[in-house]
Amino acid sequence: MTRGERQGTASPVTTRRYRTRPARHLFAAGAGVVACLAAAPQAAAAETVEAPSCSAVVDGIPGQEVVLDPSAVVEPVTGALAGLDPLGLLTGPLRQAWQNSGPIHLGTLSVGQHEIPGNRIADAVIARLGEIPVAGPVLEQLTPAVTGALDSLCGILVRVTTPAGPDRPPPPEEPGGPSPVPGGAPDPGAAEPDGPARGAVFGERIPGLSLSGAALDLSTVSVPQPGSPVAAGEPALAGASRAAGSASALPADRDTLSQPVLLAVLALTIVSAQLVRRLASRPRRR
Repeated sequence: MTRGERQGTASPVTTRRYRTRPARHLFAAGAGVVACLAAAPQAAAAETVEAPSCSAVVDGIPGQEVVLDPSAVVEPVTGALAGLDPLGLLTGPLRQAWQNSGPIHLGTLSVGQHEIPGNRIADAVIARLGEIPVAGPVLEQLTPAVTGALDSLCGILVRVTTPAGPDRPPPPEEPGGPSPVPGGAPDPGAAEPDGPARGAVFGERIPGLSLSGAALDLSTVSVPQPGSPVAAGEPALAGASRAAGSASALPADRDTLSQPVLLAVLALTIVSAQLVRRLASRPRRR
Protein backbone atom coordinates (compact mmCIF):
# COMPACT_ATOMS: atom_id res chain seq x y z
CA MET A 1 0.00 0.00 0.00
CA THR A 2 1.38 3.36 -0.98
CA ARG A 3 1.71 6.40 1.29
CA GLY A 4 -1.19 8.18 -0.38
CA GLU A 5 -3.51 5.24 0.07
CA ARG A 6 -2.41 5.01 3.73
CA GLN A 7 -3.29 8.70 4.34
CA GLY A 8 -6.67 8.52 2.59
CA THR A 9 -7.87 5.55 4.60
CA ALA A 10 -9.03 6.14 8.25
CA SER A 11 -9.20 3.43 10.84
CA PRO A 12 -12.53 2.61 12.59
CA VAL A 13 -11.12 3.64 16.00
CA THR A 14 -10.19 7.12 14.78
CA THR A 15 -13.60 7.61 13.18
CA ARG A 16 -15.41 6.64 16.42
CA ARG A 17 -13.24 9.04 18.45
CA TYR A 18 -14.10 12.03 16.25
CA ARG A 19 -17.80 11.19 16.37
CA THR A 20 -17.97 11.16 20.21
CA ARG A 21 -16.35 14.58 20.73
CA PRO A 22 -19.40 16.69 19.66
CA ALA A 23 -21.65 14.64 21.94
CA ARG A 24 -19.42 15.36 24.91
CA HIS A 25 -19.46 19.11 24.22
CA LEU A 26 -23.24 19.15 23.90
CA PHE A 27 -23.66 17.24 27.17
CA ALA A 28 -21.36 19.66 29.05
CA ALA A 29 -23.18 22.69 27.64
CA GLY A 30 -26.57 21.26 28.63
CA ALA A 31 -25.42 20.57 32.18
CA GLY A 32 -24.18 24.16 32.52
CA VAL A 33 -27.49 25.60 31.31
CA VAL A 34 -29.46 23.46 33.78
CA ALA A 35 -27.24 24.57 36.67
CA CYS A 36 -27.68 28.25 35.77
CA LEU A 37 -31.46 27.91 35.54
CA ALA A 38 -31.60 26.17 38.92
CA ALA A 39 -29.50 28.87 40.61
CA ALA A 40 -31.39 31.83 39.09
CA PRO A 41 -34.60 31.54 41.22
CA GLN A 42 -32.54 31.20 44.41
CA ALA A 43 -30.53 34.32 43.60
CA ALA A 44 -33.71 36.25 42.78
CA ALA A 45 -35.36 35.12 46.02
CA ALA A 46 -32.34 36.21 48.04
CA GLU A 47 -32.46 39.72 46.49
CA THR A 48 -36.10 40.43 47.48
CA VAL A 49 -37.91 40.92 50.80
CA GLU A 50 -41.63 40.09 50.76
CA ALA A 51 -44.01 41.90 53.09
CA PRO A 52 -46.88 39.63 54.22
CA SER A 53 -49.24 42.58 54.78
CA CYS A 54 -49.44 46.25 53.93
CA SER A 55 -48.75 47.26 57.56
CA ALA A 56 -45.91 44.87 58.41
CA VAL A 57 -42.34 45.35 59.67
CA VAL A 58 -39.65 43.86 57.44
CA ASP A 59 -35.88 43.51 57.84
CA GLY A 60 -33.34 43.50 55.04
CA ILE A 61 -29.97 44.68 53.83
CA PRO A 62 -29.17 47.57 51.48
CA GLY A 63 -29.82 46.71 47.84
CA GLN A 64 -32.69 44.26 48.40
CA GLU A 65 -36.08 44.95 46.80
CA VAL A 66 -39.29 45.08 48.86
CA VAL A 67 -42.31 43.33 47.33
CA LEU A 68 -45.89 43.05 48.60
CA ASP A 69 -48.04 39.93 48.48
CA PRO A 70 -51.14 40.70 46.32
CA SER A 71 -53.42 38.86 48.75
CA ALA A 72 -52.55 41.46 51.43
CA VAL A 73 -54.61 44.16 49.63
CA VAL A 74 -57.26 42.09 47.84
CA GLU A 75 -60.00 43.05 50.31
CA PRO A 76 -59.52 46.85 50.04
CA VAL A 77 -59.44 46.58 46.23
CA THR A 78 -62.59 44.43 45.92
CA GLY A 79 -64.34 46.50 48.59
CA ALA A 80 -63.73 49.67 46.57
CA LEU A 81 -65.01 47.90 43.44
CA ALA A 82 -68.24 46.76 45.15
CA GLY A 83 -69.68 50.30 45.02
CA LEU A 84 -69.03 50.49 41.27
CA ASP A 85 -70.25 46.94 40.51
CA PRO A 86 -73.53 46.36 42.39
CA LEU A 87 -74.33 43.21 40.41
CA GLY A 88 -70.90 41.65 41.09
CA LEU A 89 -70.09 41.08 37.45
CA LEU A 90 -66.50 42.33 37.79
CA THR A 91 -65.72 41.54 41.42
CA GLY A 92 -65.27 37.78 40.99
CA PRO A 93 -63.09 37.89 37.86
CA LEU A 94 -61.00 40.74 39.31
CA ARG A 95 -60.42 38.83 42.55
CA GLN A 96 -59.25 35.75 40.65
CA ALA A 97 -57.00 37.74 38.32
CA TRP A 98 -55.56 39.68 41.27
CA GLN A 99 -54.71 36.53 43.20
CA ASN A 100 -52.90 35.08 40.18
CA SER A 101 -50.76 38.19 39.64
CA GLY A 102 -47.17 38.34 40.85
CA PRO A 103 -45.73 40.28 43.81
CA ILE A 104 -46.10 44.06 43.79
CA HIS A 105 -42.75 45.87 43.71
CA LEU A 106 -42.42 48.73 46.22
CA GLY A 107 -38.78 49.81 45.81
CA THR A 108 -35.21 49.04 46.85
CA LEU A 109 -33.88 49.17 50.41
CA SER A 110 -31.42 51.89 51.37
CA VAL A 111 -29.26 52.40 54.45
CA GLY A 112 -31.14 53.21 57.66
CA GLN A 113 -34.67 52.75 58.96
CA HIS A 114 -37.53 54.25 56.98
CA GLU A 115 -41.22 53.74 56.20
CA ILE A 116 -43.04 52.99 52.95
CA PRO A 117 -46.18 55.17 53.32
CA GLY A 118 -49.67 54.18 52.29
CA ASN A 119 -49.86 56.54 49.30
CA ARG A 120 -46.76 54.92 47.82
CA ILE A 121 -48.29 51.47 48.26
CA ALA A 122 -51.53 52.75 46.67
CA ASP A 123 -49.61 53.99 43.61
CA ALA A 124 -48.03 50.53 43.16
CA VAL A 125 -51.45 48.84 43.51
CA ILE A 126 -53.05 51.18 40.95
CA ALA A 127 -50.20 50.45 38.54
CA ARG A 128 -50.87 46.72 38.95
CA LEU A 129 -54.62 47.22 38.38
CA GLY A 130 -53.78 48.90 35.09
CA GLU A 131 -52.15 45.63 33.94
CA ILE A 132 -55.36 43.61 34.55
CA PRO A 133 -57.82 43.81 31.63
CA VAL A 134 -60.88 43.21 33.83
CA ALA A 135 -60.26 46.44 35.79
CA GLY A 136 -59.76 48.56 32.66
CA PRO A 137 -63.38 49.84 32.24
CA VAL A 138 -63.64 51.07 35.85
CA LEU A 139 -59.99 51.94 36.58
CA GLU A 140 -60.55 55.69 36.48
CA GLN A 141 -63.45 55.52 38.94
CA LEU A 142 -61.68 52.87 41.07
CA THR A 143 -58.45 54.84 41.59
CA PRO A 144 -59.72 57.41 44.18
CA ALA A 145 -61.45 54.77 46.30
CA VAL A 146 -58.44 52.42 46.34
CA THR A 147 -56.01 55.28 47.06
CA GLY A 148 -58.06 56.55 50.01
CA ALA A 149 -58.45 53.08 51.53
CA LEU A 150 -54.77 52.11 51.25
CA ASP A 151 -53.51 55.52 52.36
CA SER A 152 -55.31 55.17 55.69
CA LEU A 153 -54.69 51.45 56.26
CA CYS A 154 -51.16 50.76 54.99
CA GLY A 155 -47.63 51.67 56.02
CA ILE A 156 -44.64 49.28 55.98
CA LEU A 157 -41.75 49.87 58.40
CA VAL A 158 -38.40 48.81 56.94
CA ARG A 159 -35.39 48.11 59.18
CA VAL A 160 -32.18 47.94 57.16
CA THR A 161 -29.13 46.31 58.73
CA THR A 162 -25.66 46.65 57.26
CA PRO A 163 -23.88 43.29 57.01
CA ALA A 164 -20.70 43.02 59.03
CA GLY A 165 -17.51 43.12 57.01
CA PRO A 166 -14.67 40.62 57.24
CA ASP A 167 -12.49 40.72 60.31
CA ARG A 168 -9.42 42.84 59.90
CA PRO A 169 -6.08 41.09 60.44
CA PRO A 170 -4.10 42.25 63.46
CA PRO A 171 -1.41 44.85 62.76
CA PRO A 172 2.12 43.48 62.35
CA GLU A 173 4.36 43.64 65.37
CA GLU A 174 7.01 46.33 65.33
CA PRO A 175 10.63 45.09 65.32
CA GLY A 176 12.77 45.76 68.36
CA GLY A 177 11.78 43.16 70.89
CA PRO A 178 8.60 42.04 72.60
CA SER A 179 6.27 44.66 73.97
CA PRO A 180 5.95 44.86 77.77
CA VAL A 181 3.07 42.95 79.30
CA PRO A 182 0.68 45.21 81.31
CA GLY A 183 0.82 44.45 85.01
CA GLY A 184 3.89 42.21 84.67
CA ALA A 185 7.14 42.36 86.59
CA PRO A 186 9.68 44.96 85.39
CA ASP A 187 12.85 43.94 83.64
CA PRO A 188 15.50 43.24 86.31
CA GLY A 189 18.23 44.52 83.99
CA ALA A 190 16.62 47.93 83.48
CA ALA A 191 18.28 50.73 85.44
CA GLU A 192 16.12 52.85 87.73
CA PRO A 193 16.68 56.62 87.70
CA ASP A 194 18.13 58.28 90.80
CA GLY A 195 16.73 61.43 92.31
CA PRO A 196 13.50 62.60 93.91
CA ALA A 197 11.34 60.54 91.57
CA ARG A 198 12.64 57.31 93.13
CA GLY A 199 11.22 56.32 96.50
CA ALA A 200 13.63 55.52 99.34
CA VAL A 201 13.78 51.97 100.69
CA PHE A 202 14.14 51.30 104.41
CA GLY A 203 17.74 50.43 105.25
CA GLU A 204 19.14 51.86 102.03
CA ARG A 205 21.75 54.56 102.04
CA ILE A 206 20.47 57.93 100.82
CA PRO A 207 22.81 59.51 98.24
CA GLY A 208 24.47 62.75 99.43
CA LEU A 209 23.92 62.07 103.14
CA SER A 210 26.80 60.71 105.22
CA LEU A 211 26.55 59.59 108.82
CA SER A 212 30.25 60.12 109.53
CA GLY A 213 31.42 62.58 112.18
CA ALA A 214 32.57 65.10 109.57
CA ALA A 215 29.14 65.54 108.09
CA LEU A 216 27.12 65.27 111.34
CA ASP A 217 28.92 66.43 114.51
CA LEU A 218 27.19 65.09 117.61
CA SER A 219 29.66 66.66 120.03
CA THR A 220 27.87 70.01 119.86
CA VAL A 221 24.66 68.53 121.23
CA SER A 222 24.37 68.92 125.03
CA VAL A 223 21.70 68.69 127.71
CA PRO A 224 21.17 71.86 129.84
CA GLN A 225 22.16 71.40 133.48
CA PRO A 226 19.92 72.50 136.36
CA GLY A 227 20.56 76.12 137.37
CA SER A 228 22.34 77.10 134.16
CA PRO A 229 21.04 80.30 132.51
CA VAL A 230 19.47 80.22 129.08
CA ALA A 231 22.04 81.00 126.40
CA ALA A 232 21.70 84.18 124.38
CA GLY A 233 19.89 83.82 121.08
CA GLU A 234 17.72 80.94 122.27
CA PRO A 235 13.97 81.51 122.39
CA ALA A 236 12.76 82.59 125.82
CA LEU A 237 9.90 80.77 127.51
CA ALA A 238 7.27 82.01 129.92
CA GLY A 239 8.98 82.93 133.20
CA ALA A 240 12.41 83.23 131.57
CA SER A 241 13.71 85.22 134.61
CA ARG A 242 13.76 82.07 136.66
CA ALA A 243 16.82 79.89 136.42
CA ALA A 244 16.68 76.54 134.79
CA GLY A 245 15.60 73.86 137.22
CA SER A 246 14.04 76.28 139.82
CA ALA A 247 10.48 75.96 141.20
CA SER A 248 8.14 78.24 143.19
CA ALA A 249 4.96 77.48 145.13
CA LEU A 250 1.58 78.73 143.95
CA PRO A 251 -0.33 81.15 146.21
CA ALA A 252 -2.63 79.32 148.67
CA ASP A 253 -6.38 79.92 148.53
CA ARG A 254 -7.88 82.00 151.41
CA ASP A 255 -10.66 80.53 153.57
CA THR A 256 -12.29 83.93 154.39
CA LEU A 257 -15.44 85.16 152.65
CA SER A 258 -15.20 87.91 150.11
CA GLN A 259 -16.79 91.34 150.60
CA PRO A 260 -19.80 90.81 148.26
CA VAL A 261 -20.75 87.66 150.11
CA LEU A 262 -20.60 89.47 153.47
CA LEU A 263 -22.84 92.27 152.20
CA ALA A 264 -25.40 89.78 150.93
CA VAL A 265 -25.51 87.95 154.27
CA LEU A 266 -25.92 91.25 156.16
CA ALA A 267 -28.81 92.38 153.94
CA LEU A 268 -30.57 89.04 154.38
CA THR A 269 -30.22 89.32 158.15
CA ILE A 270 -31.76 92.80 158.24
CA VAL A 271 -34.71 91.78 156.11
CA SER A 272 -35.34 88.72 158.27
CA ALA A 273 -35.28 90.81 161.46
CA GLN A 274 -37.80 93.30 160.10
CA LEU A 275 -40.09 90.50 159.00
CA VAL A 276 -40.01 88.86 162.43
CA ARG A 277 -40.66 92.20 164.16
CA ARG A 278 -43.71 92.92 162.01
CA LEU A 279 -45.15 89.51 162.65
CA ALA A 280 -44.63 89.90 166.39
CA SER A 281 -46.31 93.34 166.55
CA ARG A 282 -49.58 92.17 164.99
CA PRO A 283 -52.43 91.67 167.47
CA ARG A 284 -53.63 88.15 167.94
CA ARG A 285 -57.08 87.26 166.78
CA ARG A 286 -59.44 85.77 169.31
